[in-house]
Amino acid sequence: MEDLNIVKATEDDQSEVLKVINDIVLELFPHYFALGDKISIHSTEERLEAEIKEGYIYKVLTKDDEMIGVVTIIDGELENMYLFPFYQKRGYGRKVLSIIETNKEMLLQ
Repeated sequence: MEDLNIVKATEDDQSEVLKVINDIVLELFPHYFALGDKISIHSTEERLEAEIKEGYIYKVLTKDDEMIGVVTIIDGELENMYLFPFYQKRGYGRKVLSIIETNKEMLLQ
C-alpha cells in the first residue's frame, strides 16, 4: 500500500472535491442515478463551499498527488469519508483513520 497524505482543501479545490464525491457515489450506487446525473452528496455546493472555508474538508492524496478520496473532519473527529471503490477493502480506510488520529493536533488548527 502506498503512502497517503491528508491535505486541507482550499476554495480552489471546491469543484474538484465535489466531482470526486459525485464520482465516488455514482460508482458505488449507479442503480440509484441516471447516467450522467450530477448529484451533491452530504451537502449542496454552497454547504461544501462553507465547509471548505471552515477548514473541515480534506483531500486524501497518494504520494503522486492523485486524489483518491475526501474526508470531512470537524473538531478533530471524522464526520465523512469518501474513497473510490478501488481503494476500499484494501486497508486505505484504516490508513486514513490512523493518519487522522496521529495528526489530530494538526487537524484542529
